[in-house]
Amino acid sequence: MSVTDTVRDVWDALAGNQRVRPVNPLIVGIVGIIAATLALALVLVIPRVSFSVRTDGYTAELANAAGLTDSDYVYVAGVPAGRVTAVDLAGDHVVVHFRLDGARHLGSTTSAGVKLSTILGKRYLDVSPSGPGDLGDDGVIPLSRTSVPYSLDDIGSSALETADDLDLGGLQKMLTVVTDTVPQDATLNREALSGVSAASAILAKNADQVTQLLDSSRTLTDVLVGQQDQLTTLLGNADVVMNTLATRREAIRRMVDDLQALIAQASQFLGENTAELDSLLANARQVTERLDANLANLDALLTTGAPAARALVNATGNGDWADVSAPSAVIADNLLCVVGLITGCS
Repeated sequence: MSVTDTVRDVWDALAGNQRVRPVNPLIVGIVGIIAATLALALVLVIPRVSFSVRTDGYTAELANAAGLTDSDYVYVAGVPAGRVTAVDLAGDHVVVHFRLDGARHLGSTTSAGVKLSTILGKRYLDVSPSGPGDLGDDGVIPLSRTSVPYSLDDIGSSALETADDLDLGGLQKMLTVVTDTVPQDATLNREALSGVSAASAILAKNADQVTQLLDSSRTLTDVLVGQQDQLTTLLGNADVVMNTLATRREAIRRMVDDLQALIAQASQFLGENTAELDSLLANARQVTERLDANLANLDALLTTGAPAARALVNATGNGDWADVSAPSAVIADNLLCVVGLITGCS
């Protein structure tokens, strides 16, 4: 039996087809194991090869791993764009190797940081591309442009530093004062807490107005800070004004005394001449009434008086005599027109 026939029989056996010739089960088993191994290898290798082909490798130096592990996601602008491939210790810091989509361009000032993705502590590497050019041939993001989240060690260190700076004696004294001040009556304490709760509820209900008030206060503070030089100048000018008033106090006092004397004399004058002032006012009212009644005549006088005054000035302005043009002696021109001695009259 040829090799081709053997392979065909094995295939039929694996596929469950009806066989004409018997097949050795050992051969079928070996072939099945080999086929399964090849299929599993393809399933495992093809995704890795595809991932390696379509991604580029980079490295980020971190102060500590911050819980970052292999296969954690790499995000760019909040979008998954790669995975962490290895986390290695390099002296006093950690080197994170990751691969990123080839379409993502990382500039010369690209930064990275470890971020918290879930409340259970799952982390991811956040990459922020920036800057011109490329990241470099080595593709390394230096330690100066990376950051790690706040860890429990940092919290413990900060707590210890804060505790060292506390004034324990003052804190104990404060607690003693609070204990002595708080009433022993539970009812009063309950009413005080109720009042605090009510105040908190009012603040929460009017949160928008409180926020607006705080914003307005901040704006006013910013304006005052911005106008600090002008306010200083204004206060300095006010100080100069007050000093000047203090220096001229005697002169101002004499001016006030003179003003009081003037008012007293005016009051006395008005009291002694009330009748004459009433008569004067009455005469002034009659004059104004007459002027108002003859307003039309005054207007006509002013209108016609101006040309007559101009002719008089022209006639007497040449010297100590008056220029008179009288071709017909004392006979008026319109009379000559009537009798026909002058033509061209209109």
